[in-house]
Amino acid sequence: MFAPMTFIVTIGMIVSVFAAVMILIRAFGQSDSNDRPKVTSGPNDCAKCGQRNKKRAKFCAHCGEKLR
Repeated sequence: MFAPMTFIVTIGMIVSVFAAVMILIRAFGQSDSNDRPKVTSGPNDCAKCGQRNKKRAKFCAHCGEKLR
């Protein structure tokens, strides 16, 4: 009599934990690259994505944007 009820409660708990994890991931997960401020500090830092590149690079190794 209690076995089916225990199974249903267990499934409900698993679903609720999964939902909570998904809410936390959406709230604190990694932001989209378009949301990040475009801050560059060196001559070979990409203006589009902020990736640091080698000194002689002409294009960004991450996004392919032409470097200055």
